[in-house]
Amino acid sequence: MDSGTYSFSFIANIPLLVICQALLLSLAACLLGRRGYANRIFAIVFGLGAFVALLFSKKFVTMNSSLVEQGLSYGIGCFLSAFFAGAGVVSVLASIYLKHEKHNNNN
Repeated sequence: MDSGTYSFSFIANIPLLVICQALLLSLAACLLGRRGYANRIFAIVFGLGAFVALLFSKKFVTMNSSLVEQGLSYGIGCFLSAFFAGAGVVSVLASIYLKHEKHNNNN
């Protein structure tokens, strides 16, 4: 019976690190942006950018490894990350809308 050894080589995946940093920056801007619109807009831009980049994560994984894209499929972690990134962007948009409505009702 034939047997063989399989090995895969990986190096630091810069695009995926940038996605993680964009998500963390979006979270920090959202937490710090309770009073001003600039931080909330910053959070939305970074959150949307990370959400879109997550959709291309399969391409990013195969860029820096010896894996081929043909046999890969998205796992539950990618879907959960994309869902929570999208939910974070929607919640920031909702908080901006509610703050704007509250400000208009007070005047």
